[in-house]
Amino acid sequence: MAVDKQIRILLVEDSAPTRKIETRIIQGLGFENVHAVVDGEAATEILQGDEQVDLIVSDWNMHAISGLDLLKWVRADERRKNTPFIMATGQGEKSQVAIAVEAGVNGVVSKPFSPDDLMAKIEAAFSGDSPGQQQLKARAPQVLANGKVRFSVAHIQITDHLVLGVAKHLIESGAITPRHFELETRCCQSWNPVAADLENGEIDGALILAPMAFDLYGFGVPIKLVLLAHKNGSIMVRNKMSQGRGKDLFQGKTFYLPHQLSVHHLITHIYMSELGLNPGVAGKSAGDLNLEIVPPIRMPELLTGNAGAAGFMVAEPLGTKAIAAGAAELVLLSGEVWENHPCCVTVFRQELIDQHPDAVQEFVALMVQAGRHIAAQPDQAALVGVKFLDPQGALGLKAEVLENVLTEPIGIRTNDLYPVAADLKAMQDYMVEKMDLGQRIDIDAFLDLRFANQACAGHIPPAETKTSLQPGTFLEKTRKLRRAGDLSKLMIGKEGKYLFAGAAGEEYGIGIMNIKEIVGRQPLIEPPESPHFLRGLMNLRGAIIPVLDLNLWFGRPAVEMGDRIAIIVVETELTGSPCQLGILVEKVTEIVDISADKVEAVPPMMAHAEYVLAMAKLANQAKILLDVNRIVQETCH
Repeated sequence: MAVDKQIRILLVEDSAPTRKIETRIIQGLGFENVHAVVDGEAATEILQGDEQVDLIVSDWNMHAISGLDLLKWVRADERRKNTPFIMATGQGEKSQVAIAVEAGVNGVVSKPFSPDDLMAKIEAAFSGDSPGQQQLKARAPQVLANGKVRFSVAHIQITDHLVLGVAKHLIESGAITPRHFELETRCCQSWNPVAADLENGEIDGALILAPMAFDLYGFGVPIKLVLLAHKNGSIMVRNKMSQGRGKDLFQGKTFYLPHQLSVHHLITHIYMSELGLNPGVAGKSAGDLNLEIVPPIRMPELLTGNAGAAGFMVAEPLGTKAIAAGAAELVLLSGEVWENHPCCVTVFRQELIDQHPDAVQEFVALMVQAGRHIAAQPDQAALVGVKFLDPQGALGLKAEVLENVLTEPIGIRTNDLYPVAADLKAMQDYMVEKMDLGQRIDIDAFLDLRFANQACAGHIPPAETKTSLQPGTFLEKTRKLRRAGDLSKLMIGKEGKYLFAGAAGEEYGIGIMNIKEIVGRQPLIEPPESPHFLRGLMNLRGAIIPVLDLNLWFGRPAVEMGDRIAIIVVETELTGSPCQLGILVEKVTEIVDISADKVEAVPPMMAHAEYVLAMAKLANQAKILLDVNRIVQETCH
């Protein structure tokens, strides 16, 4: 039904970035009258007054008064008891939805959600439909006039689902002509419609997060896992603005996840726990690290200028994009802490499997072939991936970034899609026992391996294969690989144009993107009790800019103020605002375009290594690339 766009909506959300995103989503749907408040207490104050409120959209997990408590309060209030109430929450489990339904909610939309997801819940709330009345629906597979069955398979826009795109490309290019099926792919904006369409019988199959599939199966949705979609393929990054080491980089801040029921959540929980933090559970309990569910595409922008954002974990290529843009630094690749782990899986409705097993077998074989094609020809797969994953250019995905993701030695793996039951059981055990997430299902009953057994014949692991998941080893594994310096991902954000300048007996490279201008010798005012490395303040066209002596910074004699000296004015962000600093050098030499293959990690024994971005190999010489952001932040802090 059509909903009046003039209704007044009360949005209750305690996370400022999420509140801003959700306000933008609601207003983008045409609802301009949005009153956003920071928690349940503020909401009850408004609801006790006379302000018109036609719809409440509330987060679940909030301090003092939770979204569930707010819902119960509203339903007990005589004046407000009939006000439509939508819970927008990270608690995507079916069991949690049932609790909200019993308390009288009109709809639950799981984070991250798209505008379409929210609009559907708003329309349902005003139509009078009760979410408790929804029933599981059967699906009749669509048989075409040519005798083939049409497969409708859903996915979202992540590299994890590239195997489906390459399978589709092999069909459309004429390289493969299926005998038993025709393929229709459905690109969804978020995980919610993928899960809903599986549940409602709108699609035949999907590529979906394994824990989400567990939850649907446990709820009674007739699906079976027939193949993995990939192994590995996710990345954890931290905000480049963050200072400190170890848990100080994350404690008291917000860390973003793509979904509560995900391997990203599991790996984050293990890693942060090993750092000595209590990460809690996104959408359930608070800790000393706030876990927030947000749309993956929003994650990079949430880091920029936001000192309270610790970082995020997500499927590639979003992490690599943030690194390449200079907003983030690598923490870990999922494959280095849990070798060849499952993440997204391929599931089909039971009706299709029962009625068309030959077609399912042919599809599974095609997926296996597509996965091997990606591994053998990543450059071609990257070109296919850009068109399949980002047809409208909304992600700004580039083939070279996607190829970097596909060629990372311990990154995404597509040449082995066989499901290892021990890994799926280990995933379920940790999430249920350590994180209090999800319900136990019979993994062996959920798996239908007959199709993978045939498609992967000759490459099937032994039945007694054990899981490689080992909580308690994540920190040591990442440290070992950093010492070895064999992660190409570390270098991807460090290529580009650098201005080289002489100082302290060395030549240092400063990224062009940080440089505002270069000036010659300027009058300097020496402020009292200033740091020893600060030569003074200069007035540059009305702007007062501190000038740092790079020689003194590195413990060498001060730069002599001769005619050749230069002051390089650089700029970076500090606590969300631009900060300028002049760097005094003895001379400026050249600008060099440095590719990633010419960049190497900083030797750990190097003096002042914390201020060095990387080492550059130029004409048989090793030159230092400065971490200008770190120097500016420490100088201006």
